[in-house]
Amino acid sequence: MEKREAGIIVSVFILALLALFLISGSSFSELKNKITGRAVGSPYKSCEDSDGGKNQWEKGAVTYSYKNRTSKYYADYCYTNKRLKEYFCTNLKMTDSKKFVCEFGCVDGACISKQACADSDEGEDYFERGALTGTNQSGDAFELKDYCMNEKSLVEYSCENSSIASREYSCPQDCSLGACIAG
Repeated sequence: MEKREAGIIVSVFILALLALFLISGSSFSELKNKITGRAVGSPYKSCEDSDGGKNQWEKGAVTYSYKNRTSKYYADYCYTNKRLKEYFCTNLKMTDSKKFVCEFGCVDGACISKQACADSDEGEDYFERGALTGTNQSGDAFELKDYCMNEKSLVEYSCENSSIASREYSCPQDCSLGACIAG
């Protein structure tokens, strides 16, 4: 008899849960969260994107705030000279990211549009500090100067088919102020 009573109690409990589920119109996971006391809804309060969303032509940053008053900041960045990681806000006030391939190069967190590329040292001149100038898709001007990575290594910018190229070069002597020192 005790088994039968236990079975009846379990059945009544299951039927009560089913009735609660049907009356509330909730999904099972929502019902589970209500029963367990877990918070339902987004933990985020706000999300702001300085470049207006998925905009690979302009460097931007996403700032989003939690309801507990903490916040996070993510800036768009180039992870290679032709690849960009672009952050943006979703409809749920959360942050997400998308990777873009930049056909004409990636500089300072934005893809570069096709433009006339100007190089002050006229190509790969490792013994003269040069600078590339141009504009991105948004029309903002940029300048990239050759620089020393360390005492012996130079990063040399140059134009290739109207696109920006960069190359690391080992100086025969030392590197100083964006150029190799002549031997």
